[in-house]
Amino acid sequence: MQCSEQGCESEAVATCRDCGADRCREHHMRPSLPLRFAMDKSTEEVVCSPPCEATIGKQKYRPLPARIENDFTYHAPKDDQAERYERMRSRAKELAHLILELVPVSREQSLALTELETAIFWANAGIARNE
Repeated sequence: MQCSEQGCESEAVATCRDCGADRCREHHMRPSLPLRFAMDKSTEEVVCSPPCEATIGKQKYRPLPARIENDFTYHAPKDDQAERYERMRSRAKELAHLILELVPVSREQSLALTELETAIFWANAGIARNE
């Protein structure tokens, strides 16, 4: 099968499970391209990234009671999660110090620090709740 990128004649190495798009090795994982492939960790299948229309249409949203159970349950770190949490906290701490250094003491400085803390919280929650 041939790569589905316009003008590419290379042999495809991966296919999106939802839309059937084929990509060659060069177009498969290049972050600079607008559309590439990623691995759906829950099923270990290849999907378009960012999600194609077909993938969006097939996404499984948890019913509210199941989501509440997941969101309000402790998720012990597994595999490399603890290391990834620490990497994000470390980078956020660097940015927090930079904000303290460069931004005058103000409501805006306080909001910037609060939103940075919030961003790290949600990033960590995204890892904990979805892996």
